[in-house]
Amino acid sequence: MSKLRVLLADDHAVLREGLAALINAQDDMQVIAHASDGASAIDQALALRPDV
Repeated sequence: MSKLRVLLADDHAVLREGLAALINAQDDMQVIAHASDGASAIDQALALRPDV
């Protein structure tokens, strides 16, 4: 079974890191990228094509 690929976007680094740790602890989910603003999130979403 493939993992659900997640792009995290939030302007607070501590929140991004905490959520990434929780998501990556799941067997069926993986954070593939982090974004600190909307423009970066859009760029990464277009390039990486995450599931969420």
